[in-house]
Amino acid sequence: MSEFVLTEFYLLLRNPAVLKKPLSAPDAVKVIQSYRQHPRWKVLGFPPTSREIHTDLWQQAATPGIARRRIYDTRIALCQYK
Repeated sequence: MSEFVLTEFYLLLRNPAVLKKPLSAPDAVKVIQSYRQHPRWKVLGFPPTSREIHTDLWQQAATPGIARRRIYDTRIALCQYK
């Protein structure tokens, strides 16, 4: 499972145009974490610090009230400084 696909899924889970009752940021991240921690799936990212970057990304994305599209800016910022 790609971290990029999980990011797009997170956006869909939070989008009111897609779901009548979109998930909150913390609830959407709980769903994403269930995919990331699935024992039979491997999560793919980009080396060498993908796991660390995306762990930080999902912590930030779970912030209550955060704008859903902010995830893109957060990833860019984390990649610049990791």
